[in-house]
Amino acid sequence: MRDALVCLGKDFKFYFASRMVYLLLVVYVILTYGLLFFGSDIYENTMVNLGQFFVLQPKVFMVIIPALTMRSIIDEYKDRTLEIILSQPISRLSFIAGKFTAAWFMCGLLLASSFILWIILSNIITLDNRWIFTNYFSTWLMCGGLCAISLLAASLPRNILGAFVLSLCFCALVVNVDLGWIADLFTSRSLLALKIAGSFNFMQQYGNMISGQISLSAVLYFCSLSVFGIWSTGMVLDYKRR
Repeated sequence: MRDALVCLGKDFKFYFASRMVYLLLVVYVILTYGLLFFGSDIYENTMVNLGQFFVLQPKVFMVIIPALTMRSIIDEYKDRTLEIILSQPISRLSFIAGKFTAAWFMCGLLLASSFILWIILSNIITLDNRWIFTNYFSTWLMCGGLCAISLLAASLPRNILGAFVLSLCFCALVVNVDLGWIADLFTSRSLLALKIAGSFNFMQQYGNMISGQISLSAVLYFCSLSVFGIWSTGMVLDYKRR
């Protein structure tokens, strides 16, 4: 636990020292509010739960998170510190968990920057604040899954551009993949086939959560996605050390 906190602190210092967080904040604001006010039907729908805002978040973080994690592993390769770090009495899991948590917390800070929209609208119209709070939690949980997948992708190449492009592709694949074809394999489109396809559908699970239906299956899906990404990153690092 202590080792993970050390890695977390190291990455947090890097984010603020390199001013990356400020650049990403600007990009996040531009993407979010640009899509919200010019790319959605916000003016035609009520915002009682900020639904239009939360629907856009997977697409926005699909771009933000690769930029956030692209240097997490690459800089360790570049400075030749990865082998030194992993040869110390620090577990591989603690090293990766620290980097994952740093990126995940940064997503939380970016997400918190949108509280101003919540505050302004609450003074204009009646909002369901409990529902909105739940949606923020659901979005942050979703970001955790993308952070883990992006970290996995960033551990594969040896240059920053490759890490960003590959992370972007991985995140886009996870967010946009539709496993409805699994149900189509069954002529009767059985309920079991539909449930299997839906249980692995990123946007369906996220959509259920922000619609007020936070189920155990949705929470387990995003937690499992995070665990899979962290574990797979460890396997990649182990393979590259050989």
